[in-house]
Amino acid sequence: MNKLDILILAILLISTTIGLCKGFIKEAMSLLFFILSCYVSILYSPLLYLFISKYINDGIVCNIFSYLIIFFLVIILLGLINKNLLIFIKYSGFSSIDHTLGGIFGAIRGILILSMIIFIINMTPIIYELWWSNSLFIKLINQLNQFLKSYYQIYFLI
Repeated sequence: MNKLDILILAILLISTTIGLCKGFIKEAMSLLFFILSCYVSILYSPLLYLFISKYINDGIVCNIFSYLIIFFLVIILLGLINKNLLIFIKYSGFSSIDHTLGGIFGAIRGILILSMIIFIINMTPIIYELWWSNSLFIKLINQLNQFLKSYYQIYFLI
């Protein structure tokens, strides 16, 4: 285990802790919105790439920017919807199980965030660095990314 693995564990721990504090309902909506944002970004980033590539000559930078711009725009839009929905849910009186289930969703969110970050970093030369290739968690997350990629290709015809 190297320093990168410790950083990955810290990100997972922080995400899980946030989930425990927020609770299930808020985390479930956040996770759903995150997945939806990833899906929309995958679908529509090639369209934005065509526009951005007129102004930026580097293909890798265009890929990253087009994906991230769409991702964050969708996250912001869904976040506004989420905020309004939580006003109604706030007064429902859920117990501690709400927060426990929120921790599980927080852990899943952390894994997906790391998956997205590593997916983007895999488009750069950093992957050839020794500290990157020696990371245990990078290998595991790359396996998850391969599974997700095959899932999207099979079920969503991407």
